[in-house]
Amino acid sequence: MAKIKFQGLLTVEAALKAVERNGYALQYVPEAALTEAVALKAVESDGDALQYVPEAALTEAVALKAVEQDGYALRFVPEAALTEAVALKAVEQDGYALQYVPEAALTEAVALKAVERNGYALQFVPEAALTEAVALKAVEQNGDALQYVPEAALTEAVALKAVEQDGHALQFVLNLDLFKKIALILEIEIGL
Repeated sequence: MAKIKFQGLLTVEAALKAVERNGYALQYVPEAALTEAVALKAVESDGDALQYVPEAALTEAVALKAVEQDGYALRFVPEAALTEAVALKAVEQDGYALQYVPEAALTEAVALKAVERNGYALQFVPEAALTEAVALKAVEQNGDALQYVPEAALTEAVALKAVEQDGHALQFVLNLDLFKKIALILEIEIGL
């Protein structure tokens, strides 16, 4: 399908009406009519419309509105424009959006918010950024997230919290001594 050119014919008002109905219409809006208000209205309609916002027009407000509507829209935010506020809003909307946060922009607050929303988001936290607080929050939300805690970062508190949240998480405690200790604390009978 060929792109329709509206150079000079599309007003800002007409562009606003078009993107309000369908955010993807933003791809047909000429730069002259692509104001911040138009970009905001488009991403409010559909966060993925962010992919059609040129970098020059991508403000923090536009990025925030996009990820508020759809956390996965974070994949369209260039690293240079990615602020902690944008990352936090994205993972607050969908914890799995953490996979689009570059390691350089990943703060403990962002990781905590992501795993609070979805414990399985822990799989996207690099080992270097994994704190006990993040691991605890993840397994508190979903005990099975324990499978994403590297053995070097696995503490008794994290393992215990995971198994208390979901008994099946015990299968991810690979250290035999820790396994026995957790089983003893929780009075789980094991045949070892």
